[in-house]
Amino acid sequence: MNSQLQLSSIREILLNKGEIYAKGRVKSESMQEEMSLIGFVPYLEGADLPLDLYSTLLQCDLNAHLIVTPFFIRYSDDKNIYPVFKSISLTNGNKYKVNKNLIIETIYGSWVKGASRPLYGDYIISKRNWKGFPSDRFETDENKDTYYLSKEQEFVLTNSLGDIVCISDYFLCLCSFIKSSNWYAKLYCFYA
Repeated sequence: MNSQLQLSSIREILLNKGEIYAKGRVKSESMQEEMSLIGFVPYLEGADLPLDLYSTLLQCDLNAHLIVTPFFIRYSDDKNIYPVFKSISLTNGNKYKVNKNLIIETIYGSWVKGASRPLYGDYIISKRNWKGFPSDRFETDENKDTYYLSKEQEFVLTNSLGDIVCISDYFLCLCSFIKSSNWYAKLYCFYA
């Protein structure tokens, strides 16, 4: 990727501005198509990680039928639904109150193998006595409220149905475009 194009990637813009909303037009270098940015989905990356909730998006046939609502997506041959977030920003090391609306993708690892996904905060706290639990990433205040201590390079995805908030290390961009030769809309997920 040339340096000018790399500087105008969604990830670079996010790192410079601190926040991006899912709106406007973007262009894919690989597809050479102008598209509409319609949302973001969290993603876990790493060969040592078990299959996560969102990685199935990349393993599906990208020409398969994708069912899209304003706040969820689902492939027609998949029973799982995936939240779509309308904004993404840097966590800047902030604390996030752990509750049923907080999804914490950044701490997924060996200590939660076999756990149901996504990893909502209240479920995570109920498992804090498990071997390998990352207790250094959490703190409890005088009111016994638990907070997740984010790292500088993590992202917070917001503006989804039910005030769901997700903390993630990586994200995918959900984009749509009209294929001019066939006159139909297509939706794709791309690495940012």
